[in-house]
Amino acid sequence: MSLEFDRDITVELWNKPVYQVHVPPDDPIRKQAKSEAEKLGDLHGSITNGDGNFWGLLAEFVVADVLDCERCNTYERDLVRHGIAIDVKTKRRTVDPKPEYEASITDFNTEQDADVYYFASVNTESNIVTLCGYLGTDAYYDIATFYEQGDYDPSNGFEFKSDCYNVAYRELKQVGLE
Repeated sequence: MSLEFDRDITVELWNKPVYQVHVPPDDPIRKQAKSEAEKLGDLHGSITNGDGNFWGLLAEFVVADVLDCERCNTYERDLVRHGIAIDVKTKRRTVDPKPEYEASITDFNTEQDADVYYFASVNTESNIVTLCGYLGTDAYYDIATFYEQGDYDPSNGFEFKSDCYNVAYRELKQVGLE
């Protein structure tokens, strides 16, 4: 399955080119994401108890298409590209992401066998998926800030629902996997 969009079009966010893909409500990929999300149920370690599965899968499909990846969708990884195992991490929100917004990995997901984390943001109001960037798994933890459950994020006042490692989107590599 392939989304219909022009891969050469990027938008300037954060003074860098960033892919943003509009996925309209009638796009067939949404139906497939919904079907797969219903089969998944509550994932181990899910902060939202499975409520975000649809949005995560939608972003995963978009990342796979933009980066021309093979989907493998296991607990350890979601995609593979040229032998690189990729785990897609998604946040849903009602606004477009900003560079100071943060990518997050929960403490119980640190043992996944992926080479790269790719971060996406889904704007549920505009149906736009933003590919926020990526880091190698080791590089991610090297620069991440650790927060314990119950801590408050000093940048936005968010109370952490679980132990997390966070990195600002502006620190991520953009668009493709070199």
